[in-house]
Amino acid sequence: MFPTLYSNRSAAHLKVNDGKAALTDAKIAVAMRPAWGKGHMRLGGAHAVLGELDEAVKAYRRACELEPTNR
Repeated sequence: MFPTLYSNRSAAHLKVNDGKAALTDAKIAVAMRPAWGKGHMRLGGAHAVLGELDEAVKAYRRACELEPTNR
């Protein structure tokens, strides 16, 4: 169980604009560690790349709720 691995791999997929793979890994990271803001940030980024802006906003808001002091 390594949510950091999936989060980091999601970020790598985002760097090469592979939103589908980024979303898959972000979902795994969030499932493994649902109270982790960074996982939700990755989820938001993947949704944004895919043009799913409503879902992206939901994920970003959840990340802010979980870690309100994290800049």
